[in-house]
Parts: sequence; C-alpha cells; structure tokens
Amino acid sequence: MHYLLAVVEGETEKGLIEAFLRTRVGQSPEKYGAIEVVPIPAGGNQGYAKLVEVAEQKIKDYLLNPDNCYSDTDDDVEKWLVFDYDDIEGKRITLEELKADAENLGFSCVVSRPNIEFFVLALLKGMDFAKKINRENYKQEINKEIDSLNKKDATEKAWFNNSIKIPAYGKRIYQCRNCLLALFAFHPELVDKILQSKINTIDDEYSQLPMLLKRIMEVVK
Repeated sequence: MHYLLAVVEGETEKGLIEAFLRTRVGQSPEKYGAIEVVPIPAGGNQGYAKLVEVAEQKIKDYLLNPDNCYSDTDDDVEKWLVFDYDDIEGKRITLEELKADAENLGFSCVVSRPNIEFFVLALLKGMDFAKKINRENYKQEINKEIDSLNKKDATEKAWFNNSIKIPAYGKRIYQCRNCLLALFAFHPELVDKILQSKINTIDDEYSQLPMLLKRIMEVVK
C-alpha cells in the first residue's frame, strides 16, 4: 500500500483535497488501487516553530491507528505538509527554516497562498482570469460572477445544490465540502487548467496547492 498523507494547517485546504478526491478520483477502494490518500488536519494553535514536529506526530498517530492496517515492512509513506504563507510572516521561524525542517523529515511542502478565494474564483472564471485579479479584489469578482449567475435561468445555477439562489461569497459557506464539490463539478475543464498550471515558487501570487492535487492524480492512476 502506498500512503500519501497530507497534513494541512487549515480546514479549507482539507476541504479542497477531499472535494477534489471525490470529484476526480472517486471514493471506492477499487479506484484507489493500493493507495491511501488522507488529508490530516494539524489542529490546535501550535505556532509555526512547532508545526513540523506536530505534523510528524500526526503522521505517526495515523499510521499507528489499528484501523488503518499500516505495515512498516510492506507499505511506503509519502508525506506532504500544507501551510499558509501569509500567517508565517513575522513569526519566530522563517519560511526557509520551516521548509528545511520539513524536508529533513521527508515532507514535501506546499505553500498555500492566498487560500480559498483564489480557488473559488478560478473554479468560477478560470485560472487565467483569477491570476490577473489583485488579491484584495477576489471577493468582489466572485460576487460579480455569482450575481451574473443568479440572473440567469434556474437550470444554469442548479449545480449549486439545486439552489434557487447561489449565496454571496462567505468563507464559512464556501469552504464546506458540499460547496466545494459543487464548484469542482461546475466547470470540470477549469479544474484541468488549474492542474496544468506551473506553480513552483512562493514568488507566485497564488497557492501552490495544485502541486499536491497533481501529485494525487499521478499516484491514483
């Protein structure tokens, strides 16, 4: 069994990974083959200086859980750590130090910036459009598109849980799994474009999370 375990700092990233798995891979074991892909919340408010230590312990706890049937002789583990770049600025540890600590323990790192708003906009309007928008205008552009959809025929907005009206953007609403599932299903071709985007450095003004999503697609094939 190949375990791809992603420790995620926030609930939004966990929801995105789960929604992606549900829509692009499916939940049945036969579709996964000999692979287990599990997003694990880091939990708590441990601070970035302790994040790698906490992530490593979360991995150990998961593998030691008797319900997971992990065997250290027959199985291999691929570890990922997803964290928010914005929150690390001004903390006791630099991004370079955090990444070095993580890589020393075998983690691949994903810097999540600027979070859910970028993905919502990209899933509504496309990656190329979202990349041209300033971060402070994401919410405005999301709501502009939602307003446009709400003025159309009901069948064109039925993707959102068969709603009569799609709600304006709010993080609590849009980070829930059902909402993210609807977004991933709304424009499947936009998901493909997100996966094709090259996001390799923190100099990019958007999240590196597609790196992890692309890796998930590679290991579950």
